[in-house]
Amino acid sequence: GDVAEIDGLNHYIGMRPLAEGGETERGLAVVAIPIMAGLTVLAAVRRRWFWLFAIPGIAFPFVFVADLFYWLYTFGNNLDPTAALSSSIKEFTPTILGTGRVGQFRTTAMFDSGFWLALLAAVLLALSLVSRRWKARQRR
Repeated sequence: GDVAEIDGLNHYIGMRPLAEGGETERGLAVVAIPIMAGLTVLAAVRRRWFWLFAIPGIAFPFVFVADLFYWLYTFGNNLDPTAALSSSIKEFTPTILGTGRVGQFRTTAMFDSGFWLALLAAVLLALSLVSRRWKARQRR
């Protein structure tokens, strides 16, 4: 997205450009997300392997948040000490969700619809997995 203004402000506190974070993840996402969608469809078709096909879809939003936190921590705690405002800002971890502060600026971080849809899919897959196990036990 358009992050030139944010990168410009981050430059003054010594933070690296945002494009440098998650390069591997962005490259993998092009392939991984369609594969996870396919596995979710296979989970509905191949009932015997449902749990195996459902695991990536259930794990995805949680892995995403953990990876995002890693990059936020890495960028916020490895500031360039020679930056113009390096003496004004101590190392920090940017807020992953909600309102935070960086120097005199208030920041707001939120997830958008893609994350919430992935989380909904994960919850539905998990509920389906639990429901299948419960029904299987009832049949015994």
